[in-house]
Amino acid sequence: MQTQTIAKSTDEKERLEALKKEVFNEVNALKSLSAAEKGQKNDNIIHMIRHYIDMSDKVEDRRGRIRNFTLQALAIWIATAILLIALYFDENVAIHIALFTTALALFIGQICFCLYSAFVYERQSGFRYPFLWPAAEEYGNKWKWFYYGSKQLEKISTKTIRQSKTFDTTVEPYLESLRDFINEYRLEDLDSEIIDNIQQLHLLRVHNYFKNKFFLQLTDIQKQSLYALPITAAIGAIIALCITYC
Repeated sequence: MQTQTIAKSTDEKERLEALKKEVFNEVNALKSLSAAEKGQKNDNIIHMIRHYIDMSDKVEDRRGRIRNFTLQALAIWIATAILLIALYFDENVAIHIALFTTALALFIGQICFCLYSAFVYERQSGFRYPFLWPAAEEYGNKWKWFYYGSKQLEKISTKTIRQSKTFDTTVEPYLESLRDFINEYRLEDLDSEIIDNIQQLHLLRVHNYFKNKFFLQLTDIQKQSLYALPITAAIGAIIALCITYC
């Protein structure tokens, strides 16, 4: 996990502390509700958590389909470009220079868009969400809902090559995390549960926001690649004219 901090200047630190104080006040206001009100709201929060998890899974599936399509298209464009070049330089095949440069420019343009889309997808996959930064860590993933909420669990080695066999990176953190998990459940009351749950709900709402924005970024690249088709073809035709008449 990265150790960089977001708030560095004095002004940013003051704003951060002011925001944390506002959140703290809202938490206390939530605690002041009656048990019946808290129970009702908590049930709704749990329902909404499942809703946002489902929504994020669906948009992530769409992102994955775009990535698969992009990689398949990339392979097709590259293979077609190679075939075109091979045929053009084959003495037994006659391809007009205008057709060759126009098609090749079009293919190269689409290859570039596919590479850019694949690059953007990988950058999105490694994006560091606001709730993962140390400044917001206490308002990040909660122990019940995600593994990031367990410090002990993150000590378990996930190496697949040369898998760890040491006690302190396998069994020990597993049992420690189980102990802590049971302890958290034992100590949990309605106040702590609703506070943890509403923080997790907001986290998932933010996560879903990013996933949808990421999906739209990829669809925008696809649209731009379509708009680029006549432009790259025109560039290829112009190159052919220059080669022929210049």
